[in-house]
Amino acid sequence: VTDEKAKSDLIKPGAAMFYGYQGKDYTNFTAEDLFVRGTGINHVGVVVDVKKDENGQVTNYSIFHGRNPKHTAGITSYHNLDPTRSSYPPLGNGGDKWVAIAPIIWD
Repeated sequence: VTDEKAKSDLIKPGAAMFYGYQGKDYTNFTAEDLFVRGTGINHVGVVVDVKKDENGQVTNYSIFHGRNPKHTAGITSYHNLDPTRSSYPPLGNGGDKWVAIAPIIWD
């Protein structure tokens, strides 16, 4: 994802969000790169709620995600179009950039 704001309409409940590593540059990135440990996907979460402004622009979303042995799985809601910290990317997972999304398709 190179333009988070333009792609934010893809963020819907049930979609799987994929995040890269904090501080990594994801320009000229290929789909194959996503599966390279230490380079591609660092974290995955499933969207459970989406907040939009009066124009329908996604401003925030919540995800359910697994954690590590020190933290239980849970829901976080700090995924903002305008992050609270200047070092955080738009619509990322803290400092981790949103790199891909897999929408849920219902038949």
